[in-house]
Amino acid sequence: MARNPGRTVFIGNLDEKVSERVLYEILIQAGHVVGLHVPSNKESNSHKGYAFAEYETEDIAQYAVRLFSGLVRINGKTLKFVVGFHFYLGTLVVYNILSTSITCVYTTCL
Repeated sequence: MARNPGRTVFIGNLDEKVSERVLYEILIQAGHVVGLHVPSNKESNSHKGYAFAEYETEDIAQYAVRLFSGLVRINGKTLKFVVGFHFYLGTLVVYNILSTSITCVYTTCL
């Protein structure tokens, strides 16, 4: 995914029961979604609680974050939306999808 990180939105705090289809239906309200990746947990066969959506343009991605932030609540959980987000690879290393470099080690950046 993340062919163009500036067009990619991180969606966090997903309830385990949220389907990819439901998430997609929400995301297209902001604009054309060209890709949606919902990483899955191989052991439990469910998703990991976050996803990445790639929009057609950077402007649409930024609009989606402004539109959805603090407003989308599913199964009692308010979803988080961020463009250019830091996320965990493993347990303690944080990776920046915009610069494709490790930016924080042994810290909490979220």
